[in-house]
Amino acid sequence: MILESDSQVLVHALNSGEYERALIGVLLQETRSICHANFESFSFSFCNRNCNKAAHELAVFGFRSGAADLSWIEYAPDFVSVLVASDIAEPV
Repeated sequence: MILESDSQVLVHALNSGEYERALIGVLLQETRSICHANFESFSFSFCNRNCNKAAHELAVFGFRSGAADLSWIEYAPDFVSVLVASDIAEPV
């Protein structure tokens, strides 16, 4: 499993363990624990925001909606489907 983020600080924090005593330390430890428990192999990797427009737009959508829980059971919203198709079509 490769978990990508457009935050270099977050990726560094997850990979280094340097922030264990910070307020966010418990969340970082929990994230690593969940990954260890559920995946044979995993890594945290930086990915420029332009590389994953769908994830970025979903985060913006969730933030703007103010909803505590958003989910789609069968099909993603049209704006997500278009962005995923665009991400797949663009060469890296």
